[in-house]
Amino acid sequence: AVGAKAWPDAARRIRAFVAGGGRYLGICLGGWVAGPWMNDTVPALDLLDGEVDAFTRTPRDHTTDQVIPVTWLLPSQQRRVYFQEGPYFEARGTVYARYSDGSVATLLADFGRGKVAVSGIHLEAEADWYTANDLTDADGPDADLGVILIRALLAK
Repeated sequence: AVGAKAWPDAARRIRAFVAGGGRYLGICLGGWVAGPWMNDTVPALDLLDGEVDAFTRTPRDHTTDQVIPVTWLLPSQQRRVYFQEGPYFEARGTVYARYSDGSVATLLADFGRGKVAVSGIHLEAEADWYTANDLTDADGPDADLGVILIRALLAK
């Protein structure tokens, strides 16, 4: 963990790493941090060329763990995914998933010589995440979609 005083230096180093050809994967909070700002006291990584904001147009309170519908685009399919306070992204890049209102849920973007993959949805959520929160997902966990995104992130 990086303390608050060390965070600005760590953020600069992460930016330099990605710009130099590295890769960054940000899921949920990691997606928030990849944007141009977090709040007045926490600098973000500024790895995306656009805004990152809260996706709150869900059927339930956005702070509640829930299963929501998304459209996964590559390949095209409707999926239900684990969600908890995730962001949407207004940045250039390849869109992998959209929320029900059309806003971007998962994105792959270039940054310098590197790449950035961000997701407001939890593609890594395992079955026990659902049971721990009394949730069901008819199409099951979504690690297969995470594999698609990670493969694209790691590709040359």
